[in-house]
Amino acid sequence: MSPKTIHNNSKKSLSPFPFPLSPSSLLPQKNNVRSPWPWPSLLGVCGVLLLANPAIATPSPLQSTNTGAANPVLLAETTATTQLDEIRLTPDGFFIRLQGTEPTLTQELSRDRRQLTLKLANTRINAQVAQREIPVDRYGVSRIQMSQEGDAVLLRLDLANDQLTWRASVSGRSVILVPAGGLAAAAPGDRISQSLTPIPRPAPEPRPQRPTPAPRPERPQPNLGELPDVSDRQITLVLDPGHGGRDPGAVGIGGLREVDVVMPISLQVATLLKDHGVNVVLTRQDDREIDLEPRVSLANRTRADLFVSIHANAISLSRPDVNGIETYYYTSQSASLARTIHASILEGTDRPDRRVREARFYVLRHTTMPSVLLEVGFVTGAEDARLLADPDFQSQMATAIARGILEYVQQNL
Repeated sequence: MSPKTIHNNSKKSLSPFPFPLSPSSLLPQKNNVRSPWPWPSLLGVCGVLLLANPAIATPSPLQSTNTGAANPVLLAETTATTQLDEIRLTPDGFFIRLQGTEPTLTQELSRDRRQLTLKLANTRINAQVAQREIPVDRYGVSRIQMSQEGDAVLLRLDLANDQLTWRASVSGRSVILVPAGGLAAAAPGDRISQSLTPIPRPAPEPRPQRPTPAPRPERPQPNLGELPDVSDRQITLVLDPGHGGRDPGAVGIGGLREVDVVMPISLQVATLLKDHGVNVVLTRQDDREIDLEPRVSLANRTRADLFVSIHANAISLSRPDVNGIETYYYTSQSASLARTIHASILEGTDRPDRRVREARFYVLRHTTMPSVLLEVGFVTGAEDARLLADPDFQSQMATAIARGILEYVQQNL
């Protein structure tokens, strides 16, 4: 959700804490989006995690404790491009769901260590989030106060335990707030998962009867010939299906989940590559949760020649017009691989070109071989979502990806 469309996985250290932070390895990427996140490689859909445990996964919606007003709060006009949609209490801390561009985070601890203020610049609160004072009484936090001040959102955490030392950092589409010593130091044995700011859903209106649409003509399949065989090259490739397990990646139109798109595509890519002479190592072969660091370690430990991470993209559900293919790389040695696979996908699927881009995704920065992250379409796009849910299109996409990889091997290795 390619962890959706924000893909800045840069890492920033936030004072006043005197110790270095490495948040990227704590989070599933996404994506990423949808990613690599590996977490909802979700545009993009962004997340702010207030955590106390590095083993984090996207929480699933549970019953709410919201006791605030039922009606949406009207907000002043703002030009902010990021929107705060939800604050969730998870077994590991707090999860703040965002969409839009990555915000700038600053923080300030009061002199008496009883209040921590987080400021999310260029951010607005979803008008349907009614509650502004949220009782918590868990993890050493008694209450969260949320306010809109110009183009910024302020979150004030009232701390019941002034002995805890908190540290925060930004990594791509996430912000992590971690009490030293982990969650056990804050609230041993007291972990739940629920939404603190649920958005009420209106009752569905009855749908008018519509005439049965005429069947769509079958999408023409490009005839690109046989895939090249590279058995003589003795190539090892690590193939990384993004997200997995408790981390479904981005969730789009009709509940389409990123993991349900990238897994079948990845498995088919693996089969095609193996049939044409590539030794393929998958970071996962089923629906399990894997952090970013083990994915990178596997690629480096096996001394793979190439690393390819597959994700699906996402942006706001209010933008179904955004569709298309994006491919990401970080190092100069990866640029040619990115361009070759990207061109093959465009030729093989006839989807809109959203360009090859450079990004600081964790899996691209920490692998030692040519590495790319593919965003095979938007689960929030009206046209992309329909295609990505179609097994025939998934096979078409897998063939295009495999062709690009094999052509790169033929030309460069």
